[in-house]
Amino acid sequence: MRGRLDLSSAAEVATTSAAPTMVSQADVDVFARHVLVASLAGLLASLGSMALLPGWVGATVAVGQGALVCLRMLHKRRSRWLANLVVAGLTAGVVELVADHWLVHGTRTLLYPEGPSVAASPIYMPFAWLGMLCAGLALGLVLRRRGASLASATGCVVLMLGGYIPLFEAIADRAGWWVYRDCPRLLDTVPHYIVLGEILLAAPLVWLGERLRTAGALGAVMLGAVQGAWIFASYALAHALVGGSA
Repeated sequence: MRGRLDLSSAAEVATTSAAPTMVSQADVDVFARHVLVASLAGLLASLGSMALLPGWVGATVAVGQGALVCLRMLHKRRSRWLANLVVAGLTAGVVELVADHWLVHGTRTLLYPEGPSVAASPIYMPFAWLGMLCAGLALGLVLRRRGASLASATGCVVLMLGGYIPLFEAIADRAGWWVYRDCPRLLDTVPHYIVLGEILLAAPLVWLGERLRTAGALGAVMLGAVQGAWIFASYALAHALVGGSA
């Protein structure tokens, strides 16, 4: 019928450009290099926060340097694909604020110290998620470029983030960024459900990176929102399975 909205065409326009965009090896190299630098600098800043600048100020410094690295990357190499990665990661971090609100007020197992906040989370939290998700995206993209299958690359990303994020959580606890309570915890620090949830949330990242190759701006936002919603679903499922009372 004339004037009828074609939903499939609309979805395609939202998530893809008029022509597929091939991602160059140079783009992948720039992204992986900047993520590596941001991750190492963030780790050093986090360790420094434990000794010198605990609390939300130290967390903001540690997370902020990662955001500056992303801006430098986009300035150094103007690429729609690189911009899509940052937009999707930041969107996922914003949507994840809903999961944070549930963890704080729903499960009552997560506590943040006083400081600038949005909803129930520190104001830096979306940028922290941008950094963590970019680390998984970078590994997946490098593995795919080297011939790994979608399944094997996904498995490696899940194992890497399943170990990296709990380490980050333990550092955050020692640095006074946040703390968990009233739930079973690994080494009396990281809840069992957080460990499982962060393994689950990493599962779509390689697929997400593939989709972002051809996404338009709106598509990058939509894909990031899907990842953010999956983070909430991952935590909710993990809490239902292993998040019982301590």
